[in-house]
Amino acid sequence: MNPLKLFLFLLTFCVGISVTRAQNNRWILGEWKGTGVIPGSAYSTVFVRTLIIKSETKNRFAGILIQEVTDNKGTRIEKEITGSILNDEITITGGRTLYKKQPPHGFWADCNACKMSSTRISVSSDSLILTNETRLCGNYCDGYTNYYKPLADYDTATQRKLVQLFGSPLLVKIFKPVIRNNETPVLSETKSVATSGTIQNQLSRKTKTIATYNVSSAEIKIELFDNGEIDGDTVTVYHNKQKIINRQLLGIQPLVYTIKTNTRDRVHEFVLVADNLGRIPPNTALMRITAGSKTYELFASTTLEANASVIIIYSGEQ
Repeated sequence: MNPLKLFLFLLTFCVGISVTRAQNNRWILGEWKGTGVIPGSAYSTVFVRTLIIKSETKNRFAGILIQEVTDNKGTRIEKEITGSILNDEITITGGRTLYKKQPPHGFWADCNACKMSSTRISVSSDSLILTNETRLCGNYCDGYTNYYKPLADYDTATQRKLVQLFGSPLLVKIFKPVIRNNETPVLSETKSVATSGTIQNQLSRKTKTIATYNVSSAEIKIELFDNGEIDGDTVTVYHNKQKIINRQLLGIQPLVYTIKTNTRDRVHEFVLVADNLGRIPPNTALMRITAGSKTYELFASTTLEANASVIIIYSGEQ
């Protein structure tokens, strides 16, 4: 890696979500913890982001966006942001820079002109999650960001409203409020969902293929890490529908699996299954694929309803 070509980026985004039924938008206030993954970045793949919304009035809000690199050197940038909630759309715009420490031998690249190709807001069992994605804007800008805010930050009535607005039909049906400190518990409508560990049930979840790679090396190594803060995520992994990793904790040290392929066995699908959502939903992993001299890194996000898969196709001659 050439240290003179180290690029980072600050992502300013527009988010489209349904908010027309909300009586007010004060749920957006407060701190949103986030993790950004930029597979093409030459400096770091995983960035820590914090979105702090300080004020909201008449569908307008303002705050600060902080982006950091976990390099123990204080590499970070802070910017003022303003935004609006109009009909079904949230727009966030970057303002003046409040603080900036450049990375060694590099600089923060500005991706403000990039447009989001997809955005969504959702509710997990215990968090409100804001997810956005940038595509077709260059290697140093394309990637994913997940911001989250615990449902426990809200009172029970607001939690129920957010689940109704942004939750799946199943979650609305089984919703159980997250009780805050000093709050009187209320009766849940249903029981919590049990996660089945059987192969049939795990592979019957909705599965999204997030990447397909063609490789010429017959030996392929797969490594899985937690993509940000170690928060107790555990995963199960299938290779061509055969379980190869069973309920293992994601951490700093990778989970490693190596396969050898040939011309009779060219297609290899790896399916990542969330066994839980950890303390910071969703279940997220950094996946590194090494095939000969080529290395690929990507971000995989899974839930108790949806898996992620990666397909590797061997194009060698032996």
